[in-house]
Amino acid sequence: FGKSAKVDVGGIVASTGQIDTAAFMSGANTLDITGMTTGTVENQGLISIKAGGLAAFVAPHVVNSGTIQANVATVALGAGSAVTLDLYGDQLVALKVKDSVAGALVENSGKIIADGGRVQLTARAAQGVVDDVINMSGIIRAQTVRQQGGRIVLEGGSSGTVRVKGKIDATGQVKGSSGGRVEITGHHVSLEGATVDASGMKNGGEVYVGGGLYGAIGPIPGASVTYVSADSVINANSLNTGNGGMVVVWGSDRTGFYGHINARGGKNGGNGGFVEVSTGKGVVFEGIVDTTAAKGTTGELLIDPASVTIGNGPAAPDGSYLNAGNIANTLAFTNVAVSATNNIDIGDDINISTGAFGPTFFNLSMTSNVINFVNDIIMGAGNLAFNAPTVNLSGIATTSGGTLLSGSRIGGAATVVNVLADTASLQQAMDLAAASSPVTVNVASGLYQGNLTVNKQVSLIGNGGNLLDAGADASAPTIQGMTAGGNVIVVNSANAHIQGFNISGTVNSVPNASNNGVTGSGANAVIDNNTFTGFASNGIAMTSANNLNVHHDLFSGIGNDAINVNGGTGVTISSNVVRGDGGTGAGHNGITVDSSPGVVIDGNLIEGLNNGTGAGNDGIFVNLSNNAVVTNNTVHNDATPLSMGALGVSFNITNSTGVTNTNNNTVNDRPAPTPAPTPAPTPAPTPEPTPAPTPEPTPAPTPEPTPAPTPEPTPAPTPEPTPAPT
Repeated sequence: FGKSAKVDVGGIVASTGQIDTAAFMSGANTLDITGMTTGTVENQGLISIKAGGLAAFVAPHVVNSGTIQANVATVALGAGSAVTLDLYGDQLVALKVKDSVAGALVENSGKIIADGGRVQLTARAAQGVVDDVINMSGIIRAQTVRQQGGRIVLEGGSSGTVRVKGKIDATGQVKGSSGGRVEITGHHVSLEGATVDASGMKNGGEVYVGGGLYGAIGPIPGASVTYVSADSVINANSLNTGNGGMVVVWGSDRTGFYGHINARGGKNGGNGGFVEVSTGKGVVFEGIVDTTAAKGTTGELLIDPASVTIGNGPAAPDGSYLNAGNIANTLAFTNVAVSATNNIDIGDDINISTGAFGPTFFNLSMTSNVINFVNDIIMGAGNLAFNAPTVNLSGIATTSGGTLLSGSRIGGAATVVNVLADTASLQQAMDLAAASSPVTVNVASGLYQGNLTVNKQVSLIGNGGNLLDAGADASAPTIQGMTAGGNVIVVNSANAHIQGFNISGTVNSVPNASNNGVTGSGANAVIDNNTFTGFASNGIAMTSANNLNVHHDLFSGIGNDAINVNGGTGVTISSNVVRGDGGTGAGHNGITVDSSPGVVIDGNLIEGLNNGTGAGNDGIFVNLSNNAVVTNNTVHNDATPLSMGALGVSFNITNSTGVTNTNNNTVNDRPAPTPAPTPAPTPAPTPEPTPAPTPEPTPAPTPEPTPAPTPEPTPAPTPEPTPAPT
């Protein structure tokens, strides 16, 4: 069809192949065309098709440099050796290329207008050919008409390249109409200075470049490599009142995105849309995505590679690197979700607080099998989520001022958090843990400063050894509070487990500045194999904590009670060691239990309580705890039991019934172990003088009254009777 040609018909099929005449004459819905090995069908003129009609050009080489007008109709340009046409336009695919051909090519440098209809450009090159099979440098328009969205499909098959340099328009310009649907697929897909628009007055439409959502295998074939240049723009906006649309850019091996995608909500209402820039392997993201909504909720950008590193360097050739600056720029216009099949690595200390477009409130989430958060993140106002079963942590997320802004939050869904160094925050490790599943937080050696709140089902495990055999383990991680008078660890959740730590009351190098080591009311808590030193009040102070289990902990230098339990049933306190405990006021004890029926206190060693100077420094004090079991405990004193205080005793059990109190020992002479050198000379002579004077006064008064009355009556009657007979 030459430049001066004008064709105005109900439908037209132009081909260099052979038509199945019998099927056509019988009124079949489809038409098979075969035998196309060479030849070209070209239009340079004007071809107009009536509504409901079909304009089909089929050959190994199809060219349109003119205009094809087919409103509410179908335009199909196909390159291959055999095709099947849908003559009545009631099938999903108007043209299906069944057999490929060498050199297959569809070119459009002209205009194809099919408002309310469909446009399909399809080509099948011979297997292994990666030359261009579709070149679109012109205009393709299929706007929405009477609520019927237009559909534009450029489909290059599993070989060859689909190259778009022109304009594709599937907009909905009529009031109340939504954008249409655009699909651009092939082995390689390249948008070079292209504009693809599926915006609508109501809702934005759908644009798929290189594949469907999440790269899923389905009706939209997936590209191997997809590229979007810096001067390419893809729009799926709501132009008035409605939601932004959906845009997907996908390449199974590699996706390089440098352009702009807009899926904004309507100016008069509606939310932002959804954008995915993803790959089965590597992705390069250096573009901008805007899913803002003037009167609604901002949408989301999903970046979904196999593995990715986020850092400050340039993009890697293999597409497995994201520049933090680009993410910061994008966060000004959309929420960002980075999702990787394998790993996400924070490769550098990165700053996402302020991009080229200024700071803004943002949501950044990372989802992967493993997230290596091993460097710091400086963030502004917003939410940062790490959604991975395993998080390896040695970095910290803060603002440039060193703390999180009010309203900002860090969260996660990890079931295992490995804290690799004390450059991390234990509270942030807790924040990264799953909210509803049991979580293990493994903590490496180091000094961790910060008051910690346990508000999830967390096992906080340090690398401390058997503390009772070796004393405080220098390799165990140390936890210190940062607030004078505060509590180092507060357990508010059930099923918490704290094991293997040196828990210190020192704050800013000031001993005994923290109030309690571990406190709270979480049920089923287990606190074991920890060292507690230098607390102003208590080592452990738990209230109404049912099924509490405190065992194999070591306490020294505690100002009040080593262990203080108030309320709760099912409490067990066993195999703990208290050294040098005792305070200066009334009621400072090694172990204090109040109002805890059925408590079991077994196998504990308490020594050196003479350091207490107040009234009532007891080894073990139990009050209002019926059916308590106190067995196999030993209290070592440097002097007499009274040295524990004016009212102090080794085992003081009051206001309790049904108590089992067996096999407990009070030893007043400290035995030979570690503390022996200091007290050994002093206690040896001390007990000897006390019992010595006791037997001396007792026998002295007994013999005195007995001999006094015996001699007096005997001599008086003897001289009187002798002189009478004379």
